[in-house]
Order: sequence, then C-alpha cells, then structure tokens
Amino acid sequence: ASRMLANEGVLDAFGHVSMRHPTDPGRYLLSRSRSPGVIEADDILEFTLDSEPVAPPTVQLYAERVKTVVRSGHRRESTGSLPVPWKPVLKFYPDHVPARVPRVMGDMLVTLWVVAWALCGFAVYQIVEGLQAVADGITGTGRTLDAWIESFRNAVPRGIPGISSFLTGVADGLQRNSGDQLIGFGGQARETIDHLAIAFGLVTAVPPILIVGGTYLFWRWRDAREMGAALAFVSAAERSGRLEQAKAVLAYRAVAQLRFTELMKASSDPIGDLAAHQYEGLAAAMLKRAGLESFRLYDRGAARLSEPAAAAAAEIGDAGQEDHGHRRHSQRQVGRLGTGDEGR
Repeated sequence: ASRMLANEGVLDAFGHVSMRHPTDPGRYLLSRSRSPGVIEADDILEFTLDSEPVAPPTVQLYAERVKTVVRSGHRRESTGSLPVPWKPVLKFYPDHVPARVPRVMGDMLVTLWVVAWALCGFAVYQIVEGLQAVADGITGTGRTLDAWIESFRNAVPRGIPGISSFLTGVADGLQRNSGDQLIGFGGQARETIDHLAIAFGLVTAVPPILIVGGTYLFWRWRDAREMGAALAFVSAAERSGRLEQAKAVLAYRAVAQLRFTELMKASSDPIGDLAAHQYEGLAAAMLKRAGLESFRLYDRGAARLSEPAAAAAAEIGDAGQEDHGHRRHSQRQVGRLGTGDEGR
C-alpha cells in the first residue's frame, strides 16, 4: 500500500499509512521510519492501540504515531497523527559567514540612513522654530505699547469734568486696538510657527525613512522568516529521524528552484543524482540558498565532512578498491605462473 500510494503521488517522502491487524483487533500495522517507496515486508511492525510496539524495536520508528484511539467494542474507529503546529521562527543571519556580510552592511547603512534623515528633520524643525523671534517681537511690541498707554493713563489728571473721562477713554481704546491685539497676534503666530516647524520636520524626515527603511525592514523580515522556516524544517526532520527524506525533498526543490548556474555548480549531473538517490550535493546547495550550512542535515554524532572532503574521500575509496582489485589480479597471475613452473 505504501509503495502504491507513493507511486501515485499520494504520499511524499515523509508520508506513511497504517492498517488494522487482520486478526487481532487490539493491534495495528505500521512500517518503520522509511520512505514509503522503498518499504519492504520486513519493515512492517505491530503496534498496540496505545501506539506502543509489540516487540522491542531495533530500528527507527516514526515519531508521529497514533496519539488517541477511540474504541467501539474491539474496533478502532479512528487513527491518525496529531501534527505539531508550526510556529514562525525568525533567523536574521545565515550560517555561512560570507552571506552575513551583506546583511550586516545593509543593517548598518539603513540605520545610518534613518539617523541622518532624522537629524535633517530636526534641523528643519529648528530652522522654522527660529521664526519665533518674529512672534516674540510682535508680542514685545504689544507689551511696550501697553506700558506706554498705562503711563499715559496714569498721567491723565483726575477730577477735571469732561477732560479726565475723555483722555481715559482714549487710553482704553488705544490699548484694545493696538497693544492687546499685537499681544494676541504674537501668541497666535507662536503657535502657528510651532505647528509649521513640526510639520516641515516630519515632511523632511518621514518619507525617506519610510521608503528606504520600511522597504528594507519588510525584506529583512521576509528573509529572516524564510531562514527560520528552513531551520524549522531541518529541525523537524532531525527530531523525527527523517534526515534522508529531508535531503530528498531539498534535492527535488533545488532542481525546481535553483538557477541553472547554481544547479550545475552543485552537481554536474543533477538528474543522474536524483535517479541514483544521491541527494547530498543538491540538498546542500538548497540549504545554502536558504541560509543554512549542510552540516545541519547530518546526525549530531556522525562525522561531518565538507562537500569537497566527502568527494575526496569517495575518490580515495574508489582508488583503494581499484588498487585492491589490481593486486588480487596480480596475485592470481603469479599463482598461475607458479603452478605452471611446478608442472614443468
């Protein structure tokens, strides 16, 4: 069933199916952790309805098995895996050091850009605020006139019928129409200048900061989210023991998404590698594209070779096997010659 579903494209490299035991209603059958397209009869194991293996396992099992079993009599009504919800993770800088440099430089340049335009906006604000001297001058002029009018009012003689009241009325009219108005105009001018200074400062600083800084921050957020998702993908494969399947998925993704120059740098024969199930080079290239190093696809306890070292090790192994074959061939020839001499 696993091979059929894998062949029809129903299951991917991570999929698996289970079935009820044909004779024991208290058990079900599930393969060991392996790609569904290569599962054999010996890979099928028996499990209880609590998802515990009947026999002590000697192979890797699926980490996500049946979590809850609802029973009706002796029949299991429903089985399934409870998927762990993925939580977005942000990874801001790649594993590969040279790939970090452009992002670090970009962060620094955008920070300097924001600071520079903020200082420009503050400078414009201060320049406009310098016009407060005009408002202060108007207010000062009004207060000076009020002081003169107050001095004139104090100099008006008291007790002279008609004249005293006339001169006092003139002083009040001058104060209302000159000094008080100028003081009011000065206060309004000061408030207007404050508003203009803030508006000009914001208009100067905000658009460049939003256009460049906002665009860059949005790109950095998407980049960090993509790297975090790639890291979560590898971590999930590591937890479930499906690193080989993860390599296969990454290899097929590399063939589909990498540029041809990147693809041919990763492998001289990508299609041949896929057909031979040699996924390491393509998977490493796809991880590098996502900002991760290839060592994340290997077991923690296993020796981690770089791709050139692994290729060199393979060549040495092939050369050793070839040399060993030549030696065996030479020994056979010598044995034949010795046998011929004895016969003679």
